[in-house]
Amino acid sequence: MNPGLHDALHAFGPQAAHVVDLWRIFLFICTGVFALVMAAFVYALWRAPRIRVQEAPDLSTVNRPEPGARRSVAAAVTATVLLLLVLVAASVFTDRALARLPLKDAVHIEVVAHQWWWTVKYVDGPVAETFETANEIHVPVGRPVLVKLNSDDVIHSLWIPSLSGKKDLIPGRTAVLAFQADKPG
Repeated sequence: MNPGLHDALHAFGPQAAHVVDLWRIFLFICTGVFALVMAAFVYALWRAPRIRVQEAPDLSTVNRPEPGARRSVAAAVTATVLLLLVLVAASVFTDRALARLPLKDAVHIEVVAHQWWWTVKYVDGPVAETFETANEIHVPVGRPVLVKLNSDDVIHSLWIPSLSGKKDLIPGRTAVLAFQADKPG
């Protein structure tokens, strides 16, 4: 894996691929909404009356809505609600997909966050095979990994961009992160 590819948009596992797919859905929809809003803004500027002489504005029509305004507002509200429902549904489906990683034969790792460093303990196999490292996590390719996360002192966050989403470590609480690496790196 290229060190320049340690970002959330280069997925090296199924969990990260689901997050990237969700990100692309959000990007596509938000880009479309932005383009429509900018087009409406430019149209409103083009359609606005141009006052050449300084005169008092006619306020007699202020309380009367423009013809078709109610229909336009109703259409905009409906489109907004529908787009939000699509984004919520995409988020829920992604959450369900993230929870479906089969954990049979998973590597078990315990991570404890300390101020300025991390303790990483590999707990699979017999006691003789249990060992600890500091600040680095090494996982096998093609095998699920289950990481149990704890904080020793303050709130920390663990994020492995190419493999999974971010998890917050809060003192006194145990968080669990499951992922799988499909490519070495």
